[in-house]
This record gives sequence, structure tokens and C-alpha cells, in this order.
Amino acid sequence: MQNNIESKRALTPTQRILYACLIFLSITLGYSSAHKKDAVEVSLSYYEKELLPQRSAQRPEKFGHTIDESKAVNIFYVDCNDPFASDQNAGTTDSPFRTIASAVHFVNEQRIPARIIIRPGTYQENIVLAGDSSGKDPVLIIEAEKKGTVFISGSVAQKGWEKENKEKYYSAGWPYKWGFSRLEYEYKLKYTQLGRRKEIVTLNDTLLTQKLSLSELDAGSFFIDEQLGKIYLNPPERIEINKADVEAGVITKLFEIKQRANFILRGITIQHAMGSMHEVALRLANVSNFLIEDCTVFQNGTIGILLVLAVNGTLRRVSSIQNGGNGMDMYIAQSILVEDSEFSFNCWRSHQAQVWHYFPAGAKLCHTRNIELRRNTFIGNLARGFWVDINGEFNTFKENLVMDNTDFGVFIETSHGPTRIENNRITGNRYGIMIAESWLTELTGNTIFQNRMSQIGVRAIDNRTQQDIKNREFFYAQETRGEHLIFRYLPMKLTMNNNILFSDNKEDALYRHGVAMGTDFGEHIKTYRGNNNILYHTKKEKAFLPEPVYADLTLEQWQKKTGQDKHSQWKNPEIYYVTIQHKGNNILIDSHNSKSAVTTVALYGAKMKNSSRKDPYFVGWNTVQEVATRNSWPYTFALPPETAEGHWMFFAKVYTADNQVLHSRRISVER
Repeated sequence: MQNNIESKRALTPTQRILYACLIFLSITLGYSSAHKKDAVEVSLSYYEKELLPQRSAQRPEKFGHTIDESKAVNIFYVDCNDPFASDQNAGTTDSPFRTIASAVHFVNEQRIPARIIIRPGTYQENIVLAGDSSGKDPVLIIEAEKKGTVFISGSVAQKGWEKENKEKYYSAGWPYKWGFSRLEYEYKLKYTQLGRRKEIVTLNDTLLTQKLSLSELDAGSFFIDEQLGKIYLNPPERIEINKADVEAGVITKLFEIKQRANFILRGITIQHAMGSMHEVALRLANVSNFLIEDCTVFQNGTIGILLVLAVNGTLRRVSSIQNGGNGMDMYIAQSILVEDSEFSFNCWRSHQAQVWHYFPAGAKLCHTRNIELRRNTFIGNLARGFWVDINGEFNTFKENLVMDNTDFGVFIETSHGPTRIENNRITGNRYGIMIAESWLTELTGNTIFQNRMSQIGVRAIDNRTQQDIKNREFFYAQETRGEHLIFRYLPMKLTMNNNILFSDNKEDALYRHGVAMGTDFGEHIKTYRGNNNILYHTKKEKAFLPEPVYADLTLEQWQKKTGQDKHSQWKNPEIYYVTIQHKGNNILIDSHNSKSAVTTVALYGAKMKNSSRKDPYFVGWNTVQEVATRNSWPYTFALPPETAEGHWMFFAKVYTADNQVLHSRRISVER
């Protein structure tokens, strides 16, 4: 025990906060009612009555950063395009540093409050900002002089292309030998060889598809032959490769901030990091009181953003899109605000690896407390949209758009709660919201419609044994490691009020109760609470599926079975949504129940590399056509000539006079 006490004394301030918040729960649960070293039982009633009041009392009143920017009184400049810039300069406006890394190192060494202003340019470097773990670091602001003009890039120009005889592809020298990565969870998951690669190549800012043999090359793809030291590339149609901008990622871990407090990162794009799906482009570890604002993390082969051991931070207007791993991972974090940000079109490398569960998501939170995500967008991730996993407490997800992700739109799993899901718009996913083995989930004011299998899904395993729940995830509690906890996840106490659940697809449902691993609908509904919901399915009245024991239910039967939803209504909610259809050589876009004038309709298209689930990889989304509003519906778009061959995907955006942007589902067109 003495060694463990000493290890606790060595914790940083950030770690102490997280230790107090997270270890309290693990230790208390571990020595709850049963007092058995080999199997400790934890129930909802024990959690609600004994633990939750204490947890609520300890909950911080605020979240997000509290940085006073006026303290950053020392100004330094970085300019990679100034011929007189040098890392030996003083960093003044007339004598700037050449690299960001040198400016950061200089300011850190001086331990002075500072603002580093980065002039426009592309900076191919790896940056590390390290604090002293005291939590008292001076304020440091690292920002672009003009938002969107500074690129921290892991790629270099790939030149020297030569045509391979009469073939359609070209080749160039390739000096790197990265081979196939060893990945996490190898003992559980069967990764494909393609998913183990690290390379990333773009052509005119569009990601290209990687292949594992020369014979597989088709338009918009590349192949690395490490034995011959060559890269082969088959450009998209009508692209002259010697006039194109081809870049290959050669740097990973582009920006790392660790053991640091009181910093701002603003207006910067971080792109083209090479690496596996578990490596990270922007990594923040053991950090507190920070702001990431107006930044883009784009087209990395890795995870976009990772926050681990993070406290009191804000992510505002951040875009993490088209990354090979997750758009954002948050692991052991407290009091973080994420607002007005986007986490879309991620997980393409995990998708190539044929891994669609266990970790991939547009954004995933694990061991998090007092996190709020509001007004964010999660679209088109090749996995789940948003995922809270393991020991989530007091997390809020509100006013977000979650659309067209290949798996669950919102997934709440093995979280003690409370978890509040409020006023979100969730559509076009496999399930709208899936709640699995979680207590105290509240759904309020959400519009959940046209998801492919069900609008709401529930799964609960009555006896879920979690070994080593208090191991390294709950670091520093040596005396409690290795213990088994048996979570009694039934009942779960799900609450649903003032939501809209709507569908017009005969194959899906409004509510579906999962059958996996001992789920018991009868036990679940003992604590279900619901009222004032609007529920409607245009194709069937029996839209509640409490399988497998009970027959499908109408709303009236559901009310009798559950004793709830007495004031919920079966009526068409007349929600505003957009539909898309393919007819002949046209795409038809229609608007339903618009309460505001439509100003613009835009059609987007992307050519699929393969129509199978194993590789639905896109050359790139492009605006096919855009038209100003007119009074007649539907809008008809003629398919352009370039879509005459192959397998294409289309979706539409509709812009309204009250500044709404609505998306249609994606549809597949094979010609």
C-alpha cells in the first residue's frame, strides 16, 4: 500500500483531478455490497441510491477553458516563405522563425506568456509542445495570421512520374519501407492486410485508394512495391498526372501537446499524416485549460484528434474529416465542451481493414465525465457516428446532426450515466440511437427518422462480467486491479420524452429491442419512462418490436405493455426532410414540409471504387450541379456525362432562407 500512496503523490494536478473523479467510482464499486474479491455485483439501485448522490455533489459546475488571452503579451512570428526567416532569428515581425517547432521550443524554454503568429504557408514538420506538468504553464497562443492559410502537413510532393509502356498507370521512385502495421486488439480482430498499411496519397487534394497489387489498379488508386522501391498510380479519368498535385504522406504525429496547461491552437489545418488507424495526427495528452478553435484536421491516415487525460478544454469550430481512423477520440477526460464542430467521412482505413465495431466512430468517448457536445455534425462516417463507451457520466449530446453513418448514429454503451441526448436530428443511419448496457439515459426533444433498421434500439445484458475494469484505464489504483465486476444492466431506466420517431420504410421500426446475449424486454420496461412523444410509421402500425418473446406492437399495445407513453401520439409529425430518387438519366430532389423558403439546392456525387461493403471507397465528393430556388418541386438534375459509367453515390443539400442546411440520404446509382 505504501508504494501505491507514493505513486499517487507523484501525480500531476490534471491526473489528480481525474484520479479523484474516476478512481472513486472504481474503488467504491469494487468494495460495494458483495465484498467478494472474485466477483463484485453492481446494480442500478445501488448506483442510484449510494453512489450517484456523491457523484453529483462532486460534479464540476463548469466545463471548458478559462484562458485570459490578454496575458499573452509577447508576440513572435513564423514565416516559412520569408527568404530571411531562420530558426536562429528573434522571431520578430521582420526577423521571423522559419519553423513552428522552433518557435514553440523557444517560447517554452523561456517560460513566458506568448502569442505565436504563423504566416501563410505549408509547414512540413513535427511539432511537440511539452509543459512541466505543474498545471501553471504561462498562456501560449499558437495561431494562423489568417484562418485557413496555415497547413501543418505530413506530405511531400511526389514527382518523377513515368508512363509504364502502354498501360494507364504511371510509376515513380518510393524510398520508404513501412510494411504492414501490428495493430491493437490483434487477438480479437482479424484485420485485412490493406487495413494494416500506413501510406496515404492525394491527387489534387483528393484521397486515392490503396491497392495491394499492380493488377488491382484502377482509376484513382495507387500501389506500393517496396521490393522494387516504386509507387504506381492510375490517375482518375481526364487527369494529366504531370500537371497534377500529387502528395504522399511521410510524417506521422504532426502535432503533440503533452503535460501542458493554458494553451490555444487556432486557425490551423493539420493534414496528410501517414500512419496506421491507431496512430494520431493531433495528440493532446495530460492537458488542462485549453482551447482548439477554427482548426481543421483533414485527410490523415490516422486518428484525427486524440484527447487523453484531458480536463477543462474547449473544441470550437473544429473540423476533423476524411481521416483513416476516428475523427476524434476522447479517453479519460472531464469537463470538455465540443461545439459547432464536424466529425464526418472518417474511418476509411478501419473500413478497409473490415473492422466496423470495437473502436471505429466519427467521435468516440471512453471513461468521460461532464462532457458536452452541442451543434456538431457527424455525417458519412464508415462506422458509428458518435459513441460513448465505458463509464460515461453526466455527458450531454444536444442539437447535433447525425446522418448517414454506416452503423449506429448515436451509441451509448456500458455507461453508468446520467447521459442526456437532447434536441438532435438523427437520420439515415443503421440505427438512430442504440443504447446498450447503460443506465440512466434520457432522450428529450430529438427528431429521429428514416434510419435503416430502427429509430431506437435497446440491448441489455443482465449479467455482464467485466474483468480488469479497474486496470490501466483506472490507473494508479494498484490494490483494485484485476477484480471482476458483475454489472446488473437490467433494468436500465431509459427515459423518452417529447421526441419524434418517424419512418416511411417498411423494413425498419420505431423501436427495436435486441435479442443479443440474454436481453429481457420484460425486465427492461420495469423502469422505462416515456411520454409526449410523436410516433409515426407510414407503412405499418406495428412498429414496436420487443423481440423475441412478444409479438410486434402497435402504439396502443405498447402503451398497455409498458404502462407508459399515455400522452404520446400516433400522428404524422410533418417534419422537414429531403428525399432523393434516381429515375432514368435524372436525379430528383424533393422537399417535404418545409416551413421556410428554399434558396438553393445542390447535388453532390462521388464515384465508388467498389460496390461491395468491403470497399465502398470514394474518389471524392464533388458538386455535380447547383441551382437557385424555384417554386416547382421536385428539382430534376440531369446526370452529367462523367457519371455515364461506373458506380456512383449522390446526395443533396437544401439551403433555406432561415439558414438551415438539410441533407438527403445518399443513394447508389450504377450505370
